[in-house]
Amino acid sequence: MPYLGAKPTDVFADRDLNGAEFILDADADTSITADTDDQIDIRISGADDFQFTANTFTAQSGSTIAAQALTATTIGTGDGSAGSPSYTFTSDTDTGMFWVSAGILGWTSQGTEEMRLADQRLFLSDTANTGAAGAALTINQAHNDDEIFALKSSDVAHGRTSEAETDSYFIIKKQAAADGGAYIKAFTDDNFVCLKVLGYQRDANGTSPGTGVEGAINWAVKRHDGSNSNVNHDTNEIVYSWAAQKSGGGRAVMVLDSDGGLFLDDAVGSAFDDYDDAALLRTFSTHSAPADQIIKTEFDKWVGYNFKDLQATRIISDPDEGDGDPMWNIGQHTKLLTGAAVQQRAMFETMKSVAEEMLPGFAKKLNTRLAEQNLPALPVSA
Repeated sequence: MPYLGAKPTDVFADRDLNGAEFILDADADTSITADTDDQIDIRISGADDFQFTANTFTAQSGSTIAAQALTATTIGTGDGSAGSPSYTFTSDTDTGMFWVSAGILGWTSQGTEEMRLADQRLFLSDTANTGAAGAALTINQAHNDDEIFALKSSDVAHGRTSEAETDSYFIIKKQAAADGGAYIKAFTDDNFVCLKVLGYQRDANGTSPGTGVEGAINWAVKRHDGSNSNVNHDTNEIVYSWAAQKSGGGRAVMVLDSDGGLFLDDAVGSAFDDYDDAALLRTFSTHSAPADQIIKTEFDKWVGYNFKDLQATRIISDPDEGDGDPMWNIGQHTKLLTGAAVQQRAMFETMKSVAEEMLPGFAKKLNTRLAEQNLPALPVSA
């Protein structure tokens, strides 16, 4: 049967709607219109959802574009700047992301660049670092003196909140406001290790210490002259110090100087005047050396001390109070050596006095012999 009227292919041919709304559904709330020159509006369920203009497709306020519906390989936009980023927010137009230069992205907050990503290098409040050629993180704290780095855990609640937030277990900040230096703090809840450093080394650096030897963990201090050159330490300059919180506040308990001098704060300890110091030293030797290296003498028969005496004087630690084998206390041991020397001198002076009584002129003759050997003379009683 012949088709009456216009052919289907001719229904919309060269039709001019002249801005009229083209309604698509039965309840007349979904339509397409072009009542503005060079602009097409799409209305769905009574709301203006999408708009087409020359080379631009816009989702109106309240409308979204599902990500899976985007098939374009790139989304182009202007380069932008720190003050006017390319990708931004309706309610905060000076916060977002922009293109800095080839391969460099910038993030801005309220018109100021805060972060930059460039060739595996991330910069926070900075834009370059000549000391970081490869992958690196650079943080510029500007003039601030508080924490520049903090590690947190929800499991931690150390309670020392005057130093750091209770869930912070490791922080780094400046030591001195205008001079720099790193101030590292570590926190723990209980009697666990606060800061643990391990060096895993495949091969040892030999067994003969020397000034050029470096161990698995190497602590070094260098001086500079403020104009990019190293300078030598002066004699007896302090290079390391170890401190503890003691009566009267925090104070150094051990100091190492540039000449290798080791100083201990051992103000409280034993004088060992109640002991035979030489006998106590022998007790230390017999308990700290392998048994096959000890040659017993008549002296050992009347030493009279044992391991408990060493523990009581804190020359050796108590193995029941710590893990592993006991350790010796270098401060107490040094005091014991001093005490032994003083006691031996006192005994010798007593023997000399007795000899002088029995053999008048003994002390004078003894000093003559000492002088012949370039040894200091001994005092002679008037």
